[in-house]
Amino acid sequence: GVGGGCPALCDLVEELQVVDDKGDLVTYSKENDGVEFMKAVSTNLGLFVFVYKMTLNVQPSEYIVESTNEFLPIRSTLDSAAALKALVESHWSTEIFWTPYNSIGLSSDDMEKAKTEKDFGTLPIKEKMANWDPLNDDCWLKFVDFKPGGEPEKQSYYLGKSIREFFQENAMNWIGPLLVKKPHLTPGYCWLSNFLLKKQPSKIVQQLPHAIHYRKHVSVAPVYDMEFAFVVDDDYENVSTACKVVYNKIKEYKDRNKYPMNICLGMRFMGASDSLLCPAVVGKQSPNEKVKTLYIEILTMPGTPDWKEFCEEIAMV
Repeated sequence: GVGGGCPALCDLVEELQVVDDKGDLVTYSKENDGVEFMKAVSTNLGLFVFVYKMTLNVQPSEYIVESTNEFLPIRSTLDSAAALKALVESHWSTEIFWTPYNSIGLSSDDMEKAKTEKDFGTLPIKEKMANWDPLNDDCWLKFVDFKPGGEPEKQSYYLGKSIREFFQENAMNWIGPLLVKKPHLTPGYCWLSNFLLKKQPSKIVQQLPHAIHYRKHVSVAPVYDMEFAFVVDDDYENVSTACKVVYNKIKEYKDRNKYPMNICLGMRFMGASDSLLCPAVVGKQSPNEKVKTLYIEILTMPGTPDWKEFCEEIAMV
């Protein structure tokens, strides 16, 4: 899930039909078994025996929202707890993505100098990589806010988006094995990915379900995913600290010519959960308390060298 105060999907479960250890079809529901019992049964959708059928409490809505895409330096976002808090709490929903090495690109001044001197061998590519600092990278911030009366995009926009994502996922599936064999190509690939991300519209009016970041055809290109969830402190210091752990570790590995993360770090802010085995339950102290839970995902291509070691080191911090 994602969005201001939104619970996890498992909190919407009203009824479950499951196959028990004897092979019998058994039905559990809030109506017949009670809310407290369903907090345990709902778990995290799928962890409680074999789920045959479920009923979710889904309400119809015609919410129109405005999605805003901004690219801001890590130095003034993830690295600053106060700035991060101001950004997140000024919008209904915030998602943040960071593709590493995206500041290694050549500037217009670099290109102009090479043209003037007629010597493209002077381009400072190696120097930029050697001096790479994650604080100079941009991160993509996706904000969603309600916009009553707005005119949402036509369905043709989403057809085009689906086609683009189909080719992107297939391209990633092709590039993945190349990066596994030649990890030193990772910075260039990540820079290009971030460059292409910036081509999307800066603002778009949508129906709410379309606004949540989701890519179709993800099954085409499987990824490795390490994820953490924890309650957000009031001052957001623990969020900023968690981000620093990741990008400082990425820099440490880069200085050893190792590139364990070649897709992105993703962050989703949402509410807490009542389901006992949902990671977001850590943030629920009392039924009436409003808290934020953060999910952080670190994604890379399957088979990426040093991934296991990298994950273990992150988890132990």
